Amino acid sequence: MKLFRGVLFVLIFGVSSGYASDSLKLLLGADTRGTDSIYDSKYGDVASVKRYGYEGYIGGKIGIEYFFTKKNAILGFLGMGYANIKLLNKSDSFDLYSGVGTQVGLEYLFNYYSSEKFDFGLVAGVSYFNGYYERTSEYIISNEIFGILGVNTTINSRHRIELSAGIPIYSMGRYSNDVYKNVPVNRRFKNIYYGISYMYFFNL
Repeated sequence: MKLFRGVLFVLIFGVSSGYASDSLKLLLGADTRGTDSIYDSKYGDVASVKRYGYEGYIGGKIGIEYFFTKKNAILGFLGMGYANIKLLNKSDSFDLYSGVGTQVGLEYLFNYYSSEKFDFGLVAGVSYFNGYYERTSEYIISNEIFGILGVNTTINSRHRIELSAGIPIYSMGRYSNDVYKNVPVNRRFKNIYYGISYMYFFNL
């Protein structure tokens, strides 16, 4: 909460000082990401079951970016899109669970190189991701918090491509079917996701 208050203060101060007219921007973009995963779950009194699989996401996002100096910025965003999980079953084939993913994130950007047409920067931040997946009568709901590290390039102050990696800080899910309800499902913390995103910026 203190962090968001600090961000709000910076934005309000920037607008009131007149600096934000050049440095406050609206962004629209798209995200993709994927990871290898191992999920641990326990069905009733049965021993813990580990299932290997893949997790993917593609979606759009909207947010605001504010440069409080020429090289330092903060960025907040909301996103929504298509998400899926493929889990290996006992027949050595994959069960596909597909659904909707939503996310919210906060990032810090440092542009270590700038020219008239290009900017190259480093990114660090945190994001929360919620996914809802289903397959016939089976459902998985996941809640994950990631630390974000990445690099990006911005062209003509408008177009940005970002490569990032997300390190799971917290991961918890719930699995349900016709027999079991709300079975805890955990993802191994050693699995990180890799993603690429594109953003277009509008001056505010």
